[in-house]
Amino acid sequence: MTRPAKQTGWQSKRSGFRPLMALSRQRGFAVAIVLLIGMALVAAAYIPVDHPSSSILYKFGWNRTWLLSGKIFGVTAICLLVVQLMLAARFRFLDRIAPQNRLISLHRGLGIVIVALAVAHPLLVFAPEDITTIPMNWDYWPEVLGAVLLITLSFLAGVTVLRDSLRLPHGLWKIGHRLGAAAVIAGFSVHVHYVNDGYDSGTAFAFVWTVTGLAGALWLWIATRPLRRPRPHTVASVEMAGRDAVELMLTPQSRTLAHAPGQYAYLRFGSKAVSREEHPFTIASAPGEDGLRFTIRCAGDFTSLLPRVEPGETVWVDAPYGQFSYLTAPWARRLVFIAGGVGITPMLSMLRHMAAGGERRETILLWSNRAAEDVVHREELIAIAEKLPHCTIVHTLSRGMAEWAASGRLDTDKLRVHVGDWRPNTAAFVCGPSSMMEQVVAELRKLGFPGHAIFTEEFRL
Repeated sequence: MTRPAKQTGWQSKRSGFRPLMALSRQRGFAVAIVLLIGMALVAAAYIPVDHPSSSILYKFGWNRTWLLSGKIFGVTAICLLVVQLMLAARFRFLDRIAPQNRLISLHRGLGIVIVALAVAHPLLVFAPEDITTIPMNWDYWPEVLGAVLLITLSFLAGVTVLRDSLRLPHGLWKIGHRLGAAAVIAGFSVHVHYVNDGYDSGTAFAFVWTVTGLAGALWLWIATRPLRRPRPHTVASVEMAGRDAVELMLTPQSRTLAHAPGQYAYLRFGSKAVSREEHPFTIASAPGEDGLRFTIRCAGDFTSLLPRVEPGETVWVDAPYGQFSYLTAPWARRLVFIAGGVGITPMLSMLRHMAAGGERRETILLWSNRAAEDVVHREELIAIAEKLPHCTIVHTLSRGMAEWAASGRLDTDKLRVHVGDWRPNTAAFVCGPSSMMEQVVAELRKLGFPGHAIFTEEFRL
């Protein structure tokens, strides 16, 4: 089996952007971070053992085990809240180790784990006392606060999981999510300090306020991101592209943004036509161009208003992010790009960069759309294929027909015809709707593609 070779720094020298991290180094750093977090969790979980509360001293057998386990679960949930905030803080070093969409997926999954630990915490703590309800009087206010925190955590996780079904606007959900997180952070420090006499001093006391300080600092970093005003750009043009997409061109107000082909940016518009909330979009232009180009499908409440943005207005760009680039696979001698709909945008950036640099590797682009009217930049893709001596472009239409495109979805037969069985030194890049990517990745695995040779990028963060 061919393994990814060590990546060199030639990208930085030739294109002006920082070299992307090789897969082997990504895995190494990821393992190191997981080990550090694991060690921190183990150390934190030992605090209830090393600093027992007075209630534990009089418990024996299973009663002691349940009570101690409940306290350990609670401490672990608290520490994982800090990890949650780190995953959402959009730190550059984390983005270079793992794509932001995977970090957010981990963030969502970890939220469910935290809720499960938080639910188990009171059940195990109250089990030795045979308590099923909290007495509603002032003496038990720390326990009541803990119950409120548990309800808040469960509500935040539930709304996040069901956000699509509830059709909550993204901006409204984000505000509620952040305010709820702030309430949990503040409530946690008060609850732990007053509910347990083992945290009054020493290491346990320092732990409570260190975790509170870290969580508070991370929350402030996330909440004040809009105030930091990343690189300002000016809207140069807004044009319709295809049936329901818009081509947005931005020019920098200062120096040109350096990025790798296939990376994405967070855009915040200073326009009255759209809200000021931040949204991620793939950069469709190649590195080194005078400005930034974005091809955006007008399908949501926010994106449907983008055609109303006017030239001359300001857009703040926070970039670059992502690892979805053929430059992360310098070992590949054959490149397979598979796109669904507007998932073509990172491939556009990569193909434009390859054409500008005279790339000579064998390359094939399979692009699936519903109808011919959804295809954008078809003439430019033809010109790119003419510049690249070993580039093949194949269009498929799932609900339409055209003489230059095949009919039907991308299925096993089409992939087998155009891609064929996996050969060493072949890398596949897949971008599109989640259902389409799952199907394509499954088909590629049937064709023998190993996991390290398949790269994916999701739309939704």
